[in-house]
Order: sequence, then structure tokens, then C-alpha cells
Amino acid sequence: MKQIRAYANRKLKEFRRWQRIARDGNVVYSDDYILQAENGDFQPVERLEMNQETARQELNAIKSAINSISDIRLRQLLILNCLECMTVEQVRLKIKSKYKPFEPIKEGQYHNLKNLALLAFAKQYRNGVLETLPD
Repeated sequence: MKQIRAYANRKLKEFRRWQRIARDGNVVYSDDYILQAENGDFQPVERLEMNQETARQELNAIKSAINSISDIRLRQLLILNCLECMTVEQVRLKIKSKYKPFEPIKEGQYHNLKNLALLAFAKQYRNGVLETLPD
């Protein structure tokens, strides 16, 4: 379980790099924390374009995995902490001040929720490929 969470965390940390390669600097999501992803088929092209296309596909795979998590609280935590790179305290303050329908995350609850969110992400990302990686 710990290794799966580590793989999921590492994959989410790649998000910013894929954004730079794809030249997509936005993290756009709805009030229900559903990320906006693009649809499209992969077509091999020039190297630079292929890298940008590959990056777009990877961004979409990450966004799709997060969107597939049924618990809005877990999606909220992954988006704010992992994709928008907010600290624990920033996430807690943002939820408390801005997202009134959502109950604030208690200090002791945060790490348990993040662990659950990482496991849920690992299960959803590319049909669970992170769960099958060797230790």
C-alpha cells in the first residue's frame, strides 16, 4: 500500500512537467472538482509536436483518473494539493473560506484523506497500472 501511494504521488508530481511540455498552464475544474480534459486520438507527428501530444495525453490520463474518483472530497484534495501545489494549511484555509458547502478538513484528518486519495488515484490511473508496478 505504501509503495502504491508513493507511485501515485510521483505520478501526480509529474503533472506540472507535462503541463509545461504541452504548453497548458491551466488547471480548470468545476465546482464539483471535475477537471476539464481534452479528447483526441494520438497521431505520430514531428518530434516536438509528438512530445506535446504525448504530454497532452498524459495530462488527460491524470485528469481522467482524478475525475473517476467518486468521492468529491478526495478529488478536491488531489486537485488543490497535488495539481495546484498548495500546502496542507493553504488547502485547509481555502476549503474553510471559499468552499462553504464543504466541511473543512481537520488537521488530523488530512493525511488519512490524502492517503485514501492517492490509493483511489492509483486504482483509476490507466486502469490501475500503478497498482501493478513491482515494489
